[in-house]
Amino acid sequence: MTFRTIGIDLAIRGDHLAQIYDDGRPNGRAIRFRHDQPSLAAFVQTAVMGLRADDHIQAIMEPTGMSWFPVAHHLADAGVTVARVKGKRVKALRRYLSEHAKTDMADAQILAAMPSFGGPRLDPVHIPDPRSHALQRLTKQRSRFQNEIADARRRLLDLIRWASPRLEAVLPDLGTRLSLALLQKWFHPSDVLKARRTTLAKYVAAHAGGNHPRSGPFVETLITGLREAAQYAQDLHGTHIDFSELQFEIAMEIKNVLATIQTVGDLERHIADLYKHWTCDGFVPVCDLFYAALASKARGLILPR
Repeated sequence: MTFRTIGIDLAIRGDHLAQIYDDGRPNGRAIRFRHDQPSLAAFVQTAVMGLRADDHIQAIMEPTGMSWFPVAHHLADAGVTVARVKGKRVKALRRYLSEHAKTDMADAQILAAMPSFGGPRLDPVHIPDPRSHALQRLTKQRSRFQNEIADARRRLLDLIRWASPRLEAVLPDLGTRLSLALLQKWFHPSDVLKARRTTLAKYVAAHAGGNHPRSGPFVETLITGLREAAQYAQDLHGTHIDFSELQFEIAMEIKNVLATIQTVGDLERHIADLYKHWTCDGFVPVCDLFYAALASKARGLILPR
């Protein structure tokens, strides 16, 4: 029985390089191939050539971007076990075996020879089905956008606490559309102090909703607090802050936050729909619960007014 390993040095651009080892010894010259169907098919054919039914074959590569994915699923479809190893492990083995500088050939040979040196077992790579892979990517994208929203809110709080220290206590929660709308339009102290109470009241009424009344004591208290916070900021900083530019900066930050929130909401709805269609065949009662939870989360991403 032959134990064949194939070390594959992946390239983000250009040719990939592979080296076949049979029972720990190089077999033939290095193989160059590219990310196109004919080249991948030819490489896979060469990779399995000469093997018998009871022989074992394993391909080993580093997870270079997503370059590994088409190579991995072409090999897996041909019955080849595929493993990915961390780059630092390859680097350590290269340092141990040779003082030479990194080359594609050296890495392909080291990857192919790696099972002969023992160490941690190489686990086969999992190649997800298309819907599962899409869900994985989309949830990562959602997480990245959510982090962007959280970062933007922290920046807004930092600006408020520095430039208008008393404003944070006056505003409703910064996660509401009313607070974002007030910051986007009425952060400049002079604008707030020059505006009539009726003008501010109409603006609050136009953007309030949910738990926030559109009139009455809540609105009157909010307007009084906005004017007091504006007066405090003006007295504190005088002419040392260009509030016009700061107002523009905050407005741009909030514009980006609102757009990203909308994007995350769209993502949540799409993820919920994709999850429902992917998992629900034959498991309708359970899947309805999962779908309802995801849909509820999606609705929650649209900020209360």
